[in-house]
Amino acid sequence: MALISLIKRMDKNGRLRSCIRSNSILFWMYYGFFAKVIYYPQTRRKRVNIQKHGRELLQHVYILLTAEEVTFFVDFGTLLGIIREGRFLGHDLDIDIGVIIEDAHTREKVQRLLTNGGCELKKSFIYNGNVVEQSYTYSGIKFDICFYENEANHSVCYLFYIADDSCLMPGKLNVVKMRYTMIKHVEKHEFEGITINVPENPERLLEEKYGIDWRIPNKNWVYWKTPTAEYCDDLGTVITH
Repeated sequence: MALISLIKRMDKNGRLRSCIRSNSILFWMYYGFFAKVIYYPQTRRKRVNIQKHGRELLQHVYILLTAEEVTFFVDFGTLLGIIREGRFLGHDLDIDIGVIIEDAHTREKVQRLLTNGGCELKKSFIYNGNVVEQSYTYSGIKFDICFYENEANHSVCYLFYIADDSCLMPGKLNVVKMRYTMIKHVEKHEFEGITINVPENPERLLEEKYGIDWRIPNKNWVYWKTPTAEYCDDLGTVITH
């Protein structure tokens, strides 16, 4: 922990860590070895919290967002675990929620409902002047809100990542656009004694996100390298609250 903290203190502008990310050997040493070993207790605690209390978080978010008829659903790894295995994935560190943008006030409404409901906003991800994703915590569990825009016959969201050859300034990340068959409706789904929302035809969405073999666990899956990914030229901005 001391080594990583020292690097962060010495590297306030982020250039050193950018160089580390651009070198495959240094990247493996820093992120693949030191970070995993040092942060293992914290990572394990996050996984345990989701298994124990993730259901409570889903129920809390369900109550908050349904109060003003927000169209939302469990998404990405959370959806995958619930549909494929009937439980949270064992390696998940957070919970994923998708929200359909229905008007100009959707983002503001979601933030107001969640913060008034005791959730703490941690980060906002901005692309082309719009909030495309937000990270919150509640009862020690991190959850992400991914905003979807419906255009033509597709639902579109934007995800942030670090490209292999990137040398980025602090607060900047690469962006990938994900395009799926339009999500018009959500369905109620019973999960471990609570009601949650899943997108209509969740199997189709999971196939578009994870590939035709989504029912088979794949440890090498990388979200920004999927067939539906469209790489954006402009960088995104991360705001820490």
